[in-house]
Amino acid sequence: MSSDEVRQQERGLPDADLSAASHAFLIASVIAAIDPSRQGEVAAMASRDLNPHVLLRLARNHRVLPMVQRAVRIGGITLPKDVGDALSLETRKARLATFANMGEEVRLASAVEAAGLDAIFIKGATLSHLIYADPSLKSSWDIDMLVDRADLRRACALLREQGFVIDDPLGLGAGPKLDNWIQTVRETAWYHPQRGTTVELHIGLSDTTALLGSVGTASPRQGVLIGGIALPTLADEQLFTYLCVHGTCHGWSRLKWLVDVAAMVSNGRHSPAEWRTIAADNGAGRCGDVTLLLSHQILGIELPSALVVDLKRDAATGRIVDYCLAQIDRIGMKGGAAGPQTIPEVVAYMRNLLRCGIGLGGFMRTAWALWNRPYGGGLPWLPSAVRPLATLIWLPWRITRRVFLEWRKL
Repeated sequence: MSSDEVRQQERGLPDADLSAASHAFLIASVIAAIDPSRQGEVAAMASRDLNPHVLLRLARNHRVLPMVQRAVRIGGITLPKDVGDALSLETRKARLATFANMGEEVRLASAVEAAGLDAIFIKGATLSHLIYADPSLKSSWDIDMLVDRADLRRACALLREQGFVIDDPLGLGAGPKLDNWIQTVRETAWYHPQRGTTVELHIGLSDTTALLGSVGTASPRQGVLIGGIALPTLADEQLFTYLCVHGTCHGWSRLKWLVDVAAMVSNGRHSPAEWRTIAADNGAGRCGDVTLLLSHQILGIELPSALVVDLKRDAATGRIVDYCLAQIDRIGMKGGAAGPQTIPEVVAYMRNLLRCGIGLGGFMRTAWALWNRPYGGGLPWLPSAVRPLATLIWLPWRITRRVFLEWRKL
């Protein structure tokens, strides 16, 4: 049975069939990747009844396939042939994508250095080499590169020289509109048609100035040696803060993000209380507290009982945790994009983002950022404060025009 046929079979599974044993084995798999001394927990679960299709679905949707395949091997678990073949095939593809991104990151680092461009690589290969003994355990689907806004045009030119093509989701085409749009969004995606790799070019790390205001290209950094080249990334403290904000703003909907942060908390460099202070001092708002609570509740990361009590005091933090748990469950069961896809999901996302900042100032800065977001591709040339109002006119016109053009084709 092919991987696509296995996916089709999974769609017929009722939600009630998502067994607790499959969830528990998934968690044990990722914990064993963080802490090899706990591999015995995987072996202890080998005798439990697992729903193999559910396990494959969870591993795929949370992008922890290599960790689960490793745990299946450690536990000596025999999967049905269709599931075993699909797990092997998809894990192989995930590892190949990770290695391809490692090579691409090294090439880009060399090109960046030769061009005299200041850039930092976030997550991806640098993070996997920092926190895992086997870097291929971390699935990597793209490359995140951060540059200063002043260097954005040079960075875009460099990516084009390297053969990358910008993803133009609004269909603006080459020209002033596309150039204006690039300047108004905090990240753009670039793909390489031949190598199949993708780079996300960032000029910011958060959707709101209420978070990560002090983390960027001017932050302390470290070099990670890959392929004989030291790739620049954020220092551990700033990197941890960014990972907390990134995961919380996305509802921690991919479990692999939480596993990465839990690995940093477990490395012993700082105590959990110190990591909490570090995140707060670097502008994480409530995101550091949310991250520690979820790492404790889901992955069993040990926290002092007094710290857990203190983390749970804030009602807004508790609501963010509830939102994240719902997102983790949604992605695990249904898969799909990590970001909001429907109007209710967008509203929930915005409400969650508004809670992440601290105090009235954090709330107002986030609200202002959401108000100024460029919703329409043809609107970036307008003053930022009036773009949302213009969108109320632009969207109905765009939809009506599309319907009219389709009608004319009939």
